[in-house]
Amino acid sequence: MTPFTKRPPSGVTLIELMIVLVILGIGTALALPAFNDVIRQSRVSSEVNELLAAINLTRSEALKRGQTVLMCGSSDQATCTGDFSGGWIVWNDANFDNAVQNAEIITVRSVLTERVELTGSVDRFGFDRRGLRMAAADVSFQIQPHDCVAGKLQQRRIDIGSGGRVTRTEAGACP
Repeated sequence: MTPFTKRPPSGVTLIELMIVLVILGIGTALALPAFNDVIRQSRVSSEVNELLAAINLTRSEALKRGQTVLMCGSSDQATCTGDFSGGWIVWNDANFDNAVQNAEIITVRSVLTERVELTGSVDRFGFDRRGLRMAAADVSFQIQPHDCVAGKLQQRRIDIGSGGRVTRTEAGACP
């Protein structure tokens, strides 16, 4: 017969498991607010990039076609309503009637995410055949999270110069 030998216990005790769970809970509680800020910034960056792509498309189509190409805010994606937060239409105004026809539409962007606010200084703008901005007034857009936290740098601004140059800047802290 072989005698039984005592082996050291293997595994984790209940107290050790509880300590690990408490440490994980504290770490999660500390990281969650920072993660929410990352999500907000990601949403804003995504919408800024979508708007920049549409502006650049508008200008490049004007240069490519050698004609005026316009972009307007549209909440119904069929007519220009001036509300860029509802989406936009890029179209080639081939008949110069300043109205969107189905045959003239180049691209349409539907509703932005409800968690991002987009405001524009104009309801429409365009580029001529040389790629120069046609609007007499300055064209700018401001984008921020819907639940913008006061004092945090979460606002972005897009400006379109008269020469067609598009600039993106951090607009500052939320009010």
